[in-house]
Amino acid sequence: MRLYYVHEAESRRRHVRTALGVNAEVWNDFLRVIRDWRQELWRRHGIPCEWHLRPSELLSGNVSLNNRSWTQSWMPAAVWGERIIAGGLRRIEEAARAMGGVEVINVCLYKPDCGDYRRVGLNRLLNRINVSVAMENRHAFLIFRPGEEGLVSRTYWRLRTFNPMPSKYEQWEDGRRIRNKPLKNVIGGPAFRSSRSDWPLQMSGLVAHALLVQEEQANGEMTLWKDTMRARQPFDILDSALNRNASGRDLQGVIRR
Repeated sequence: MRLYYVHEAESRRRHVRTALGVNAEVWNDFLRVIRDWRQELWRRHGIPCEWHLRPSELLSGNVSLNNRSWTQSWMPAAVWGERIIAGGLRRIEEAARAMGGVEVINVCLYKPDCGDYRRVGLNRLLNRINVSVAMENRHAFLIFRPGEEGLVSRTYWRLRTFNPMPSKYEQWEDGRRIRNKPLKNVIGGPAFRSSRSDWPLQMSGLVAHALLVQEEQANGEMTLWKDTMRARQPFDILDSALNRNASGRDLQGVIRR
């Protein structure tokens, strides 16, 4: 079994969905990695372990910084916040390398080219998750934030029964151009949990934010937080954690259409 924590990030032109997958057998170890990092944030920066890590608040400086050191006090809030976000992504990457069983699947859609981008992005993500676990003879269980229960549930149950898949070539082996391939390996129905009390969901949100910032900067549309232009791209930290098989058209495996 692999648990996927699904989060999203959005700008005026782009919509990102991230699924952070953790195998059941390494889940306790992965949670211990996150716990140690949160305790480090408390010791070094005064950020409580129970505090909800929201990228927008980290970047704006709207967080208690009781222990912020003098060497950090001169930094713009956005740069300091991006360094914390980068620290979270570094823990994900280190866990993927050290213990395996940790992966990240990302969808990034350009809104003007995709009318129903929320449904389309969710459709693409669920299909890639299904393929990923099927290749390892596993099953997936999905955990989302509240807010899109209707869309997520409708999309999931529809794909469980009817999931038309066109052939990469002109037709499938049986001569048909489209084949129905239901999501057989994504089981149990989606669960919804507040990210305020769920560390892995918060980590998924950090990844989604980092990808969105990368895409905005790469296309000269930095409408989020301009001070982050000074910081290193946090998304570049991810390597072993990325599921590059999710999209053969993209070097980082990001599904773009």
